[in-house]
Amino acid sequence: MLELRINSPYLQYIIIISFTSFITCSNHFPPQDLQTPTKHTRKRNSKTYINQKKKHMKQHLALIIFLLLQRNYLLAHGDDFIRTNGIHFMLNGVPFYANGFNAYWLMYEASDLSSRPKVSATLRQAASHGLTIARTWAFSDGGYRPLQISPGSYNEQMFKGLDFVVSEARRYGMKLIFSFVNNFDDFGGKKQYVNWARRRGQNLHSADDFFTNSLVKSFYKNHSVINRRNTITGVIYKNDPTIMAWELMNEPRCTSDPSGRTIQAWIQEMASYVKSIDQNHLLEVGLEGFYGQSSTRMTGINPGFNFGTDFIINNLIHEIDFATVHSYPDIWLPNSSEQKRHSFLNKWLNTHIQDAEAILRKPLLFAEFGKSSKDRNFEPSQRDRLFYLVYSRIYKSASRGGVAAGGLFWQLLADGLDSFQDGCGIILDKDRSTANVIAHEAFKLYRLSLGYLQQAPVSYSYTEIELARADLLTSSNMALSLRPSITRRLYSNSCLAHVDILGTLIPDDRRKDPTTPNLHDSSLINMLELNSQLKLLTKSGDLKTARNMFDTLPQRDEITWTTMIAGYISSSDPSEAISLFSKMWVDPDVVMDPFILSLALKACGLNVNLGYGQGLHGYSIKSSFIRSVFVGSSVLDMYMKNGRVLEGCSVFDEMPSRNVVSWTAVITGLVRAGLHSRGLLYFSQMWKNGVEYDSYTFAIALKACADLELLHNGKEIHARILKRGVETTTYVANSLSTMYNKCGKVEYGSFLFESMTKPDVVSWTSMITTYIQTGQEKQGINSFPRMRACGISPNEYTYAAVISGVANIANLEWGQQLHANVLLVGLAESLSVANSIMTMYSKCGLPDSALEIFRQMTARDIISWSTIIAGHSQLGHAEEAFELFSQMRKEGPRPTEFALSSVLSVCGSMAILDQGKQLHAYVLSVGLDQTAMIPSSLINMYSKCGCIFDAAKVFSLTLNDDIVSWTAMINGYAEHGLSREAIELFERIPDAGLRPDSVTFIGVLGACSHAGLLGLGSHYFDSMIEKYRIYPCKEHYGCMIDLFCRAGRLEEAERMMREMPFEKDVVVWSSMLRASRECGDVERGRVAAEEVIRLDPECGGTHVTLANMYACGGRWKEAAGVRRLMRWRGVVKEPGWSWVKVKEDRVSAFVAGDRNHPRCEEVYGVLGLVYCSSEELSFEEVDSSVIKTPKVPLKDGCYLLSHAVLNRPNKIIGVAYKNDPTIMAWELMNEPRCNSHS
Repeated sequence: MLELRINSPYLQYIIIISFTSFITCSNHFPPQDLQTPTKHTRKRNSKTYINQKKKHMKQHLALIIFLLLQRNYLLAHGDDFIRTNGIHFMLNGVPFYANGFNAYWLMYEASDLSSRPKVSATLRQAASHGLTIARTWAFSDGGYRPLQISPGSYNEQMFKGLDFVVSEARRYGMKLIFSFVNNFDDFGGKKQYVNWARRRGQNLHSADDFFTNSLVKSFYKNHSVINRRNTITGVIYKNDPTIMAWELMNEPRCTSDPSGRTIQAWIQEMASYVKSIDQNHLLEVGLEGFYGQSSTRMTGINPGFNFGTDFIINNLIHEIDFATVHSYPDIWLPNSSEQKRHSFLNKWLNTHIQDAEAILRKPLLFAEFGKSSKDRNFEPSQRDRLFYLVYSRIYKSASRGGVAAGGLFWQLLADGLDSFQDGCGIILDKDRSTANVIAHEAFKLYRLSLGYLQQAPVSYSYTEIELARADLLTSSNMALSLRPSITRRLYSNSCLAHVDILGTLIPDDRRKDPTTPNLHDSSLINMLELNSQLKLLTKSGDLKTARNMFDTLPQRDEITWTTMIAGYISSSDPSEAISLFSKMWVDPDVVMDPFILSLALKACGLNVNLGYGQGLHGYSIKSSFIRSVFVGSSVLDMYMKNGRVLEGCSVFDEMPSRNVVSWTAVITGLVRAGLHSRGLLYFSQMWKNGVEYDSYTFAIALKACADLELLHNGKEIHARILKRGVETTTYVANSLSTMYNKCGKVEYGSFLFESMTKPDVVSWTSMITTYIQTGQEKQGINSFPRMRACGISPNEYTYAAVISGVANIANLEWGQQLHANVLLVGLAESLSVANSIMTMYSKCGLPDSALEIFRQMTARDIISWSTIIAGHSQLGHAEEAFELFSQMRKEGPRPTEFALSSVLSVCGSMAILDQGKQLHAYVLSVGLDQTAMIPSSLINMYSKCGCIFDAAKVFSLTLNDDIVSWTAMINGYAEHGLSREAIELFERIPDAGLRPDSVTFIGVLGACSHAGLLGLGSHYFDSMIEKYRIYPCKEHYGCMIDLFCRAGRLEEAERMMREMPFEKDVVVWSSMLRASRECGDVERGRVAAEEVIRLDPECGGTHVTLANMYACGGRWKEAAGVRRLMRWRGVVKEPGWSWVKVKEDRVSAFVAGDRNHPRCEEVYGVLGLVYCSSEELSFEEVDSSVIKTPKVPLKDGCYLLSHAVLNRPNKIIGVAYKNDPTIMAWELMNEPRCNSHS
């Protein structure tokens, strides 16, 4: 028996069909010879019977293969809504061709619980013949068993019947077209709407008033089908992809206005209204295809009718997504011969196809066609010929990329539904010859949906069939084992007896080739079973066992090689995939096809193997595989992943045809290469070329907008997303949230996040990262336990983000807990996590712990090195930072600008000029001098080392295309007391096309403070708010308070301290304390000192300053109390250390009052002489450039040449050198040596 475990509804109906066919087919094909089983004929008849069964078994298996192909390709990706892309239908990025039927009775029958099995059987049988679309009524207005009893009042039982139709169609993989109302009186129609309006006092004379009366139109608009929630699936109709399209009316006509203006206005109004409610589904009018007065075809093509409709004008309305045509030659031409009817039909079809392509540029669906059995002299062959004629015209147009998108015959019935038989009804089990024509068309149209098959070599079809067959045997939803004894007794459905199904899947030239494998011989079935086992092993990740099995197989076909190579790619081992592909290449028994070639190209992209990929590109050109969209997109993606953006764009530009995958690949490659603007240009061009975006395209375009902070463009894309109805797709929602967050609209991003029904780990990680990057660390950290409470397991990027947030607030306890959690879940080896942990320990003041993490890392990237160097640099561990930097140059990757910037900051903070100059030389040698971070770091380093003119030289040689370098130079001037230069540079910023930022204003306000320019400082402070819309932070208020204090304006300083919207810190109170001391304001000084001591109890300098202020004011008791408090708290004023670099990088450090230096007596002797010189020596000018210097005797008989530098008056600024703050320090002697004393 067949052993089944089935969860997929799609597979369920396939297997049910199989059993049904196996059981019933013997009744359909009783061999004639067996009716007289004589001894002479029994052996011959038995053999014929068995051959028949084998034949039908083959055909049935081929049908199952086809259905699996359809499932694999159409349901692989996307939201499953059918869209339009220019003149084509698209389903999940694949061309979709409709081969379907009309069955207006579905809702009517499904509303009766006892009749529902008939509905299910009909849909199941239709699906087994490859039918994919059902058009039916979503109306029954008034009368017997209505859906809409009166306007807005519904029969729930009928609505539940419609719910059942949707759920069953979904079960069997079918799409639906729902019509809202009928033009005719059947099931109510427009006449019923007019009657309802009459009952409410409207004076209406004709059913055509349906199109103009406002009350009737309001009834129509309120028909609540679109917003109906399915009671079975729970999905609102407008959100259900099972529904392909809405139809405004079945065959609308307005004979009272032949001009067509009435119906045109009604269509425009109703189409706009429907689209305002539902952007997910397509919309069509329901037209029959008659031409109106605007077209010359009205007399030449129309069958003598004028119903006020116009095929051209009506379908040109923007909101109408595709056009429809109906055709009933035997009804329209009742007295004509079959030949004339076929001639008319041929002309009717061709004309509409031509006009749809040339004028409408929309897909064209032949929504109704049929042949009535009530016609005199009817024969089934007449209907078959008519169906074949329609299908052949559709296929001819579709195969060359035309507008014909499929056909829906009128109508499909099931046994027991004789009351719905209008003469055109078809029962597939009974009308077998017509069923064969329908099934044949299904295979032909499906083959077109695999777009690359149109251009790929014939061997590719065979590979795809084999893959589908393997999938049939290895599906995760079904385990199927065929026993030979059962196989011998079963055969397939009789309705496929005359259809050459295999011929539609394998081209004739391949079938004639004697080396072509027979799909159904026993050896091939054994290979399929082996391939299925191999596929199960690769899917489970057991590649070692799979490879052992692969190596021991007695023979290997294309599926064997493909499965093994795909397994290596899925397991992130592209190098082994390439190695295996190379072995397959030289196997003479394996035929190359586009699918395996695309896998190899993908491996080259993942492995960054450009040379091999270029070789495959050349082969694809030589073999013509490059013409396939499938292979072309793979070549493009390979170049992009190898960083060869120009080559990738060149491949894209030369592709003969492109689909959404090709466009998305080129946009993705450009954005990931940092060419965001160019990627957005391609995104715009994609729209102009009529290619519909999919969710992946939207996501990568939003990333480009986020990285460039293009909020306006991001909003435009958001609007298009809403129009397409894909905003609920998880990765689109994540991209939208990230875009708004990066553009500074965190509240929008938070709103989108909270609106998600089921945020995934990416959603949570994105939101947590945004909170942390915008300074809302606590919110980001608090989101972490919320995420885990929702059952979402954090990944490495989540942990990295949360640990970074903990690092920013320097919470060691939380950081250690997260570190322990990371070790528990096994993510400690992740580079991003390890780098974040190092940062956390560094910012928490534990550089040794950070270094331990660094030493334990098995692999390090550039971020690891930069992080550990920056951590030691920021903590002032200069020696360790330089050691790590040297190690990085020897062992690690080339230092980046971030690592160099960190080490340069150490040189600046420690005033190590020589090392800084060496780093500057290294920067120049590697060509990083013009990168974003280096110029500002060099300027800062030279400024802090006292070389402000060297800093200015670096600034002058820099491109200065960002505000950071300007800010660094302004701060350097301010720190050196060159306020005028700082202010002049600040005033030049607008001329350079730049805007000052918050840090720039801190520098210029500091310059004003040092120079005592109170008015100018106040002007800059006000312009920061009014002109540049920069709201002051605590540092800006601190500069202004310091400016008021230096100017002696303590009251204004106090007022600003009260008005500042921040908590007052030590810096602000220290400024007030210093100013109070200088102004002798003891009371204000006391308050300021007490606040400083409260904030920093260990600050000895503040205690001393307060005590001195009390002493100067004669308040000795309070001064003594402060001294006692210092002793009680153990507070000691930290001495100010100074150091001088001496011979060979040795540094001699000392403090004020230091008596522990080994040459203390000589040092103090020299200092005494310097002091005397500064007080007593006078200048005697010899000429303009020579100054006499006296000789001062020393204890040992030596002489000190005492230069008259200390008291030298600067003739430019008029300040003596000893009083000039520009001079940082005096150095007694360059590299002093005394060889007589060791």
